[in-house]
Amino acid sequence: MIFELLPIIETMLELYQKPRNFDRFQDYLGVLQGETKGDLAVPISGFNPMAKEHVVRKLLELKSLEAEKIIEDTLTELNKQHILRGSNEVFKVSLTLSDDLKGGWTNRFTTDYDSKFKLNAFINRHFCTPVFWTSENYDPILIRERTLEYAFRTIYWLSKPKPKTLKEHLEQEVFVEGFGGSIPCVAISSKTGAGVPELLETILLLADLEEFTGNPDVMAQGFIVEANMDEKRGISATMIIKNGTLHAGNFVVVDDAFTTTRLIENFAGKTLDSASFSTPIRLTGFSKL
Repeated sequence: MIFELLPIIETMLELYQKPRNFDRFQDYLGVLQGETKGDLAVPISGFNPMAKEHVVRKLLELKSLEAEKIIEDTLTELNKQHILRGSNEVFKVSLTLSDDLKGGWTNRFTTDYDSKFKLNAFINRHFCTPVFWTSENYDPILIRERTLEYAFRTIYWLSKPKPKTLKEHLEQEVFVEGFGGSIPCVAISSKTGAGVPELLETILLLADLEEFTGNPDVMAQGFIVEANMDEKRGISATMIIKNGTLHAGNFVVVDDAFTTTRLIENFAGKTLDSASFSTPIRLTGFSKL
């Protein structure tokens, strides 16, 4: 089999220069379907047709890094290995930029899973779509490794039985310890609680070995795990502090949403006066979801 680059950055940049309206969406469908009648001609379904300016900036960043040239060079090296000898199939490789910062078009977790394990629609049409995220910092190494990851997933899909169990899914994850990688993995059950003590021990051991540190004297920084609208309490969000300390009375800003920390709760619902790094907390009263 042979992998070939299918350039897409310029096409999407041209599309995103148009006003965000119904005509842009129609043009998006025109690119996606091409000359087909309702089928997939160009694999851009992971792009948000109504993407905002921050997506354009990330596309321009990929362009400035010559991402598609890096992908093409990576595929050239891969093709020299003659993987799946005897097959003359050509697979078009086109990057996808999914918005996990401000877009409602994609969900990071479901999109990531689908891009790795629900490949049938793309593979049947001879597409391979390495997914990049708007939250990432790009560099040539990441671009090359992401290209190889998705190329090898395509090869795995064509040469192995389709994964059905958790173990079979993990066998594709070369990063996981026990399957050729170095990242520790502990099987747990949210229903019975089995494996949770081992997971906590592994986290503590890893934190000790990696010498994770934080500074409690600086302003808190962290990330949102999930957010939802509560009819009685308003917009709430679960977050984890990565560094610093959050005190009652501080302001928390997430993109263009904000809240005061008049109510800080821990994972058990207990009110806290302050919280420091590695602490999961819940805040209520955000200005928008």
